[in-house]
Amino acid sequence: MFSVFKFIRVYFTLFLFISYLFGSWAVLNLPPSGRLSAIEAIFFVTPDTGYISIHSVGNFGLWKTNNGGSTFQNVTPQTFCHTVGYTHYYTSLQFFNDTGYLCGWLPDTPVAKVRLWKTTDGGSNWNDIFLAPADRFLAEPGPNLCFVNSNYGYLTVPGSCSLYKTTDGGMNWISFMSPGVFTELYFVDSLVGFALNREAILWKTTDGGLNWSQLYTFNGYWFDGIIQFLTRDLGYLSISIYDGLKGTLFKTIDGGRNWERLLYKSSDISGIFFTTIDTGYVALSEGKIYKTTNGNNFFRLALPIHCEGISSLYFIKGTQVGYLSCEVYEPRITFLLKTVDGGGNESLGFWQKLTTLPEIPKKGVLLASPPETQSLFALEKGPNKRLWVYDIPNDSWYQKRPIPVEIKEGAITSDWEGLVVIKEKSNECWFYNIENDSWLKLANIPGETLVKKGSCITSDGGNCLYVLKGNKTKEFWQYDKEVSQWQRKPDIPGASLGRGAAIACDGEYVYAIKGGKANEFWAYDIAGDSWHRLPDIYGKGFKDGSCLAANPYIEEKGVLGLKGGSQECWYYGSYWKLLPGLPGKKKIKKGAQLTVDEHNNFYALKGKKMSEIWLTDELSSFQTESYEQEAVTDNIQSEVTDSGLKDEIKITNPTNKTVINLGVWDRISVYDITGRLIKTVSRQGEKNLELKLQQGVYLIRIKTGNLALTKKLIVTR
Repeated sequence: MFSVFKFIRVYFTLFLFISYLFGSWAVLNLPPSGRLSAIEAIFFVTPDTGYISIHSVGNFGLWKTNNGGSTFQNVTPQTFCHTVGYTHYYTSLQFFNDTGYLCGWLPDTPVAKVRLWKTTDGGSNWNDIFLAPADRFLAEPGPNLCFVNSNYGYLTVPGSCSLYKTTDGGMNWISFMSPGVFTELYFVDSLVGFALNREAILWKTTDGGLNWSQLYTFNGYWFDGIIQFLTRDLGYLSISIYDGLKGTLFKTIDGGRNWERLLYKSSDISGIFFTTIDTGYVALSEGKIYKTTNGNNFFRLALPIHCEGISSLYFIKGTQVGYLSCEVYEPRITFLLKTVDGGGNESLGFWQKLTTLPEIPKKGVLLASPPETQSLFALEKGPNKRLWVYDIPNDSWYQKRPIPVEIKEGAITSDWEGLVVIKEKSNECWFYNIENDSWLKLANIPGETLVKKGSCITSDGGNCLYVLKGNKTKEFWQYDKEVSQWQRKPDIPGASLGRGAAIACDGEYVYAIKGGKANEFWAYDIAGDSWHRLPDIYGKGFKDGSCLAANPYIEEKGVLGLKGGSQECWYYGSYWKLLPGLPGKKKIKKGAQLTVDEHNNFYALKGKKMSEIWLTDELSSFQTESYEQEAVTDNIQSEVTDSGLKDEIKITNPTNKTVINLGVWDRISVYDITGRLIKTVSRQGEKNLELKLQQGVYLIRIKTGNLALTKKLIVTR
């Protein structure tokens, strides 16, 4: 065991040295045993002088540095209780030069306590200044310590409706009854403060905590959040969805009366810190950090390690010096990172390039990402028949058992058990068992028509596979793995399939594009056993190389699509939204691939003679619109005209007034070219609707009843 950890230490020491030289973040040396512990809180008074609290099972330490993290000394209060068996103490820190406060939730037997210590000499000596019983079962997210200055401060106790206040540095305390259990507290000054309670209701006080008014209710959100206000009006708040713990960042500019959603991510937000009104940082518990330089638009920063969790974040206000703690889980190691340039300004971008395939596949590959494997599978087409596996955590490729038959075109999908491949110019279907590293031939797809160009396959993530046979047919088949039988389902309506056809399943619907340069987009309702036409994609149709991917393992409904013959990437929730395209000058062509794993990580390949694999884990940022199935008739043009909805948009004023001339309509939505909703207008009785639009390109969505029409609008001056 010693030799293993010695190797790990040597490996990471070398890695940290390289990171220090070349990264915007330096990896600092933690105190002894700190690597195998967790950092609970960080607070720096100056770029050089700061404190970190570290805990492990049955142990706690408060450490101080005077040289920017190069070395640390232990300044733990002697009366801090060490309770064997507990992994969290929920500590918080606040310092004003040499005067500082350390607050901790201590799960002592028989009564849990919140205890507060104070130092006036930078941590050399500590005095106990506060002790109160706490609910040991409602500890998380812990006590809230909020000092406005070295004397004036507030404190909450987990599970209690009491709010404590001091105006003399903790010598004396008064308590108020709060409207519920506060889980997060932030005071802008001695009078104005904000608090979040267990019902996810935001409260505000303007008299120093004596009275509170209900300000805003975050329906459907979890109580655990973070609040930071830069002025009495400008503030930020993070909060998570109750079921699923998706992190969301909100912003207010009117003192909390109204909130705008800025970020929506796939994990909890573990830290918010704004160094100025415009410059701020958001850390995710899953190990990512984002930065804004204008207070609104965030971009992801590169870190020197592939961390799996961030627990603490702190920046010195008015500077670009910051610290964060992050973890790698296997083996469990904690890192403390430091930046002196604001973390750098280089964004990782929407798409990131993975390590390329070991060899350029002349005939291309079929990509799949089975859940719980942390791997990407690439089946080589052509005579080689090789099955490559990319180990994501270790960033390496290796080979598994090749497929017994040659796949020249074909299609692939994956589920919990393994891979499923259909062979072109035949009806053969092959299954790869990941656990046994073996191939098994499944029952042939029925019918005389063979699987040819335009064929595609998808999985519902459970027991069923779905296949469109292509070959200019409309045949649609379902394979039930429990009974090992194929069953023909309703044919896909409309035109036949051609090159560029693709399907994807989210567990409830099978989505389909038909290829052949068509724009048609369809959804098969699995429960209802029926097809419905969805809104067509904007612009030119789906050419050869087009792909679809949907995730059957998560609750969010949406489809990611790549358009063959272009570099475009589109997301469909309730309408099509243009996302950042795949990098590089080469277009998406024949042999392109797109797949998704259970964590909503999407992997893409541009074409058959390309070895670059691209990854995006940023789709959750765009999944902010509610999802609804919107049926559209087969012959939308004639039926819309018959219903009185005119396919006519006119510009009557060359400045910024756009008049839409139409008959019957229920709702009109205006989007910019990226899919961002500009405005929505419900029917008000008038026939002609005047919209004030600036110069640019817009998408106008007109809806009446179950009919809908989308038109591209160019406004010129």
